[in-house]
Amino acid sequence: MLEQIHSALWGVPTLVLFMGIGLWFSAKTRFFQIWKFTYWMKNTFGTLLKPMAKGEGEIKPFQALTGALAACMGTGNIVGVATAIVLGGPGAIFWMWLSSIFGMMLSYAENTLGIKYRYKTADGQYMGGGMVILARGLGMKKLGMAWCVLLVMSSFGVGNMTQSNSAAAALEESFGFAPAAVGIALAALAAAVSLGGVKRLAQVSEWLIPILSAAFFVGCIAVIIGNHTAALGAFAAIFRGAKSPAAMRWGIARGVFSNEAGLGTSPLIHACAQCKYPEEQGMWGIAEVFVDTTVMCAVTGFAILCSGAYGGDGTRTGAVLCGDAFALMFGEGGRIFVTISLCFYAFATLIGWGQYGKQGAKYLFGKKGEVPYLALFTVGIFLGSIIKLETVWLAADIMNALMAFPNLLALVLLRKEALGVGEGRGG
Repeated sequence: MLEQIHSALWGVPTLVLFMGIGLWFSAKTRFFQIWKFTYWMKNTFGTLLKPMAKGEGEIKPFQALTGALAACMGTGNIVGVATAIVLGGPGAIFWMWLSSIFGMMLSYAENTLGIKYRYKTADGQYMGGGMVILARGLGMKKLGMAWCVLLVMSSFGVGNMTQSNSAAAALEESFGFAPAAVGIALAALAAAVSLGGVKRLAQVSEWLIPILSAAFFVGCIAVIIGNHTAALGAFAAIFRGAKSPAAMRWGIARGVFSNEAGLGTSPLIHACAQCKYPEEQGMWGIAEVFVDTTVMCAVTGFAILCSGAYGGDGTRTGAVLCGDAFALMFGEGGRIFVTISLCFYAFATLIGWGQYGKQGAKYLFGKKGEVPYLALFTVGIFLGSIIKLETVWLAADIMNALMAFPNLLALVLLRKEALGVGEGRGG
């Protein structure tokens, strides 16, 4: 039953909806993410090189970016990319690229709205996210509450048990670590970060995400350079295979799952950023999708294809396939590198989604809901490390789809407010 519901919710119509709205927003802003590339780069990463006037908010814009990346740059950046190639062929990478280009404007829109409709809670902290956009932007408070319930439930799947399970399985295979011990360690570390709120998440993610991304990026580039003679063939396979329906299906699906653009989750953290204008944080939303999918997922896929690890028979998939690609270049040390990267990615997602879920619990029950939620979230991390999770994966994906529909509705209905750059206010 769950598999049938999953197939229906994440079938071609839903993926076309994501791509269609992303294309519409791109056209409406005259493809701002492409033609104004230097502009939004200057107003995001370029601001790191000079003093920046502070606006209202709890954390720096870059910290909001790394916090949101912590949530979305999970095992999908390794497992998801390899799975897309196995199920959809090399052409899936083309569709991941395309979904990221259109997803940039979905992320811009929802994070612009996240700033416009954020508010301070009684304890002086900012509240944003899909539920706030629905409640304050459209006056649909009940739908916002329903979205928030789905967020909290989903946090125990995609952002909790599935991540600890992947990390525990990888460490058991590579080093023989007991899954229960891995679960306890991850639960303790995640709890230590989560109890500190968005500011502690920002402090940890500010150094974790750049170091992790840079290390894995350099590793992928080394594999590509080491197999440069296969580069043209890999490119040809990507574009030749793009016409396959399976490539489109799995490339778009894995792209959406990777960057989460359109789900309404990233504004939960971006809404806490210090900024003077909503459009400023919208551009950081573009940067988020660019880093996560346009760059990181693409180089992972290209490294797999260049290395010769992909045989097309489907016998090697997920982290195993990515490990094969690195092992062919660096020996078993390469496989260990992938295992360690996978574990850090999983931890990043745990602390990012822990903050998402805590925000949701706070919205539903007030500040008194935070500690009980974190207690359950911590237990979930441990349970995820020791049990099989096929059903949890399916349930989490279903809840994500149910979150996406009302959020996309809000983006469409509030498009005039969301797409400031298309009206000359941002660019």
